[in-house]
Amino acid sequence: MLLGLLPHQWGHLDADSPVPDKYSYAIIRGEMKTMAGNSFSVENTFHGILPTLPYVDNYSAGFTPTALTDIIKSLENSSLATWTDSYNEGQVMNQLIQTARIADEMRNIASRDKILSTIKARLENWFKYNSGEVAFLFYFNTTWSAFIGYPAGYG
Repeated sequence: MLLGLLPHQWGHLDADSPVPDKYSYAIIRGEMKTMAGNSFSVENTFHGILPTLPYVDNYSAGFTPTALTDIIKSLENSSLATWTDSYNEGQVMNQLIQTARIADEMRNIASRDKILSTIKARLENWFKYNSGEVAFLFYFNTTWSAFIGYPAGYG
C-alpha cells in the first residue's frame, strides 16, 4: 500500500518507523511524502503547559490585585443564557471556569464558590434529561462513541 504522510506526520516519525522514500507532492498543507508499507509511527514530545498563569502580583509591574478582584466580582454573579447552543455555552463556561481558577489562586474562596455553583448547576442540567426536554442536553452517539450537545453550534 502506498501511504501519504502530511508534514506533521513525516516531520515527527518515531525512530523505529519506516520513512517516506517514494513520491512527493505539493499540497495545501505543505509537502506530502509517500512510502510503501502498512503502518508508520509518530512521536511528539509534550513539554506541558500551565492551566492558568500563576498569581505573581509581587513580580508584575503595573498589576494590581484590586483590578483583578474587580473583574472577578463582575463575573461571580453571572447568569448563563436562557437559550444558546452547546458551542457558545462552552465558551461562556470556559470563561467562568478560568475565572474560578484565578479566584482560587487569589484565595478569593467566596467568589470561586459562587462561580463553581453556577457551573455545577448548568452542567447538571446538561447531563440530566427531563421528559419532553428539547435543549440543553447531551446525547450519546454510539457511532462516534461520544457525547454531543444539543443544540449544537455551527451545525
